[in-house]
Amino acid sequence: MKTQTCKTLKLPMVNLQNLVLPGSDLNCRRFLHANAPPSPASPGGELRAQSSALNHMSPSPFVLGVFLALATVFPLHAQNSIAQPLTAIDTNVFAMYNGSPTSVTWTVCAAKACYGTGTIGPFAAVGAMLEGVPTVTGNAVTRYLYVVDSGDAGVKLYVYKRTDTVISTFPYKRIRVTLHKNIDLPLTGGSSVSTFMAANAKYIFIGTSLSDRAVEVNKSNLAVTELSGFQSHGVTSITSNEYGYVTVTQSPDYAVYDPEGISTGYDGPISTFMLGTTQAVPAKSILIGAADE
Repeated sequence: MKTQTCKTLKLPMVNLQNLVLPGSDLNCRRFLHANAPPSPASPGGELRAQSSALNHMSPSPFVLGVFLALATVFPLHAQNSIAQPLTAIDTNVFAMYNGSPTSVTWTVCAAKACYGTGTIGPFAAVGAMLEGVPTVTGNAVTRYLYVVDSGDAGVKLYVYKRTDTVISTFPYKRIRVTLHKNIDLPLTGGSSVSTFMAANAKYIFIGTSLSDRAVEVNKSNLAVTELSGFQSHGVTSITSNEYGYVTVTQSPDYAVYDPEGISTGYDGPISTFMLGTTQAVPAKSILIGAADE
């Protein structure tokens, strides 16, 4: 892909440095509608468009469109270089987890390097884990990590806050994971319990195979609501899709909840589950349960 670079462009109230036009064979003269090449006498061959010369120009819709787009997307007073489209500051960053049911180690890496590692816990026994949606503020990315500890009869939800901050020195990111809060859940745990969890942008749905009801947790304030409308038997699955809908199944009953955490009215006496686009559902036990109904 060819690029054309204009070192300096000075217009009234506009100052763009190192303007790059990707994928274009337009040269600087054509882009600026200048009638003459840069003067050899200009230091560094810089283009200097004086306001008097601009009075004789007729900018094309292309030029106006480019300047309006740049002014809208990139505040001109704060931009010194436009080399490539802006991307999220945590692009290509991922976290891996390992350890034991009582202590979990996290490691944050990118394609060719790792930025940090640490351990969370101790727990009675981790039953399920889930990462929240990241948010970007300045040079920092924040996300929450939800851990259900269901190893004891009493079940707890631990919420950890992970902050990735871009810094100017090696390794160029600082990773910090801290305990944000933990709450008790009205669920039944144990050494042989199965734990289920799914979420959308606003709510987390959690249940265990020994609990009469699943619960809904509001992410903003961690308020817990027990889900009604089920018979008194254990949760067999909690699944979700990419649009924020969640299905809670307590075989043979199911109910579907919308992105606002409200029941859609889709429910009934049949084991049902949802599919997403990135993670397969272990469907055998759910389908066997449905076949037995």
